Amino acid sequence: MRAFSFFLTLLLSFSGFGQDLKLMHPMHPVVDFSEGDVALSPNGKIIGIASRTGVRLHDAVSGKLLNMVDVYFAHSISFSPDGQQIAFSYQNSIQILDLESDEIIGQYEADSPCFSVTYSPVSKEIAFYSGAQLKIWNFITGKSWVLEDSKHAHHCRLQGVVESDDIQYTPDGKYLLTIPNKTCSTGVTAKLFDIRMKALVKHYDISEYSFFGMHPNGDELVILSSDNKLLLKDFKTLAQKRAIQLSGSYEALEYIPGTNKVLVTNLGQYSNAPVFIVDLLTEEIRRKPSLKATKMLVLNSGKVLTNRLDVYDMNSGESEAFLKTDVYDVERVFFSEDFKKFIIRPRGKDIRLIDDGFNHLVTFPASFYKSYDAVAMPANKDFTVTCAASDVYFWNNATGEVMKKYSGLLEAYYRKEISKDGQFLFQFDRGGEGFSCFSLTDGAELFSHQPASYQMGGNYSGAFSPDNEYFIFGRRCSYDCDAGVEPSETEQKLAVGIWSLSFHNQIRQFPTPHPEGIIQNIEFSPDGNYIFTDSNNEPLIYMWDLMGTALKHFEGWISSLSYDGQFLVAFNNIGADFSTIVYDVRTGKKVQSIPVGGRAFVTRDNRHLISVRASRLEVWELSTGLLKFTYYLAGTSDWVALTPEGDYDGTPDGLKEIHYSDGFRVYPLNWENDKHYKPGLIQNILKL
Repeated sequence: MRAFSFFLTLLLSFSGFGQDLKLMHPMHPVVDFSEGDVALSPNGKIIGIASRTGVRLHDAVSGKLLNMVDVYFAHSISFSPDGQQIAFSYQNSIQILDLESDEIIGQYEADSPCFSVTYSPVSKEIAFYSGAQLKIWNFITGKSWVLEDSKHAHHCRLQGVVESDDIQYTPDGKYLLTIPNKTCSTGVTAKLFDIRMKALVKHYDISEYSFFGMHPNGDELVILSSDNKLLLKDFKTLAQKRAIQLSGSYEALEYIPGTNKVLVTNLGQYSNAPVFIVDLLTEEIRRKPSLKATKMLVLNSGKVLTNRLDVYDMNSGESEAFLKTDVYDVERVFFSEDFKKFIIRPRGKDIRLIDDGFNHLVTFPASFYKSYDAVAMPANKDFTVTCAASDVYFWNNATGEVMKKYSGLLEAYYRKEISKDGQFLFQFDRGGEGFSCFSLTDGAELFSHQPASYQMGGNYSGAFSPDNEYFIFGRRCSYDCDAGVEPSETEQKLAVGIWSLSFHNQIRQFPTPHPEGIIQNIEFSPDGNYIFTDSNNEPLIYMWDLMGTALKHFEGWISSLSYDGQFLVAFNNIGADFSTIVYDVRTGKKVQSIPVGGRAFVTRDNRHLISVRASRLEVWELSTGLLKFTYYLAGTSDWVALTPEGDYDGTPDGLKEIHYSDGFRVYPLNWENDKHYKPGLIQNILKL
């Protein structure tokens, strides 16, 4: 079984290197292991990160990517004692990846999510928590057993951080220490288990300790006490060997590799905390500049990696990005009225205009905070319309400069929709009843509606008809969703409303069978004859005629409709398994499914599907469901594209974002002399 899904699977042999190398795709720029885990290889050269975006291995010095396993929401990660394997958990599964062969060589399926995956230092066993159970898995024999069933979960999520109880082996592998995480655990007892006897042999009351753990030498316990002392106690007898007075109360302690020193601080996402380096032999304490992190990994005597992948320098207090990348996170994609162009909006970066052959046309400078509400690109026009907060902007598609601006026209916190031809703008109070419509030709308000008093429900989503004759609302009913209270008949009738933009009145409203009456997405078909709705609490799309008669339903949530209206694109998930589904609107049948979720669009010629992933666009062939290439943004106008077979193309600066790796080291890309560099790659695939 291969470790990669969209990942590049081609193994390239270079006589100069004498080994197989893999082409590494650009790195995801937004990674935070607050909800996951981080580990350092035994030799200190590789950093393993488990996070929402999967499992990634990075060179500890350069930050460059060495390997990746594309799974959804990895929980924990551990290196084998020899550094040749990693074990990681995601959902209810634990997998073992051999770093040299790049093969998954072991897999364990549990009944509950798995946390705190920990290799035994001497045997072929892995300890972990699954639900309320502490378990041991022998990955050679495949056998597993429960060491303890505590009747309570061993992990929790608190303020965006996932914490779990700790597991530590003694260096000889004979004993295993479990330590409750005081952030979320109800337990105040650490426990020591004899692995050979599979028995509990000792309890430790840690109610008065803010930190409790085993020294790497296995002979001592290191403790932060409630009276602000760092204590060293004998592992077996608990006889106190040393007490070091600290200047305050601290709860986080990390060992500095290769030394007899520890870093002591507090963790939190809102404020900086003092940092102290404590020598456990001489009892010397040195204060360092403050640090802010929810989780951390000490790399060496001078560097700390924080959960946001910043490298903190203990001496200067300065931080720098661990990932040296100009790749941008793709937040949204907007297609033009005629589907011949599209705009990509990277997270926090300027939007850029791309043609249907993925050629970069222009980047609109200083545009992110001028475009986050709505974007429209009229067909056969030389401008793009965007809005954000109370302002509307018209951009020149050739120069990228602002041509015209309406300042203070809109309500800052209203939701906005711009008609596809850029002629009108509709804004509405999301969750309320107020709305107004504007002509974008001159900025005049055409009409507005403000109810005299609060009414049941509220407008939640909306869309223009293709001819701009109507505007449809998806309503949000006001009732207790969590309690599962069914909406009244009156509330249900507010589910969909159709307003005439010519006569400024509501001409129809109709109920829907969505379970709680909340219309999350609503769309007109391209011919204007049908309406599509979905609910935020049920993966089910309904197709309606304009009379309010339900015609069909489709599984999933609305993603998009094809240019000609032939296809409906939906996304769905069952547990952690995401999928994008393409339906034939006329027959209601599924015509294709790909194993990724999120927004997706069918190209104008109906040959390809463009899926919007976190740091990239993936282009899939609609007829076969095969991934054809992956497209990444870099810098202000650069890009790089890669195929599953290992071919690639890009701008010179874009190509700087990729390299080769053998799983342990980084090898620079010499693209000018590489047979897998294919100029014109995208155009050849799209047959343009």
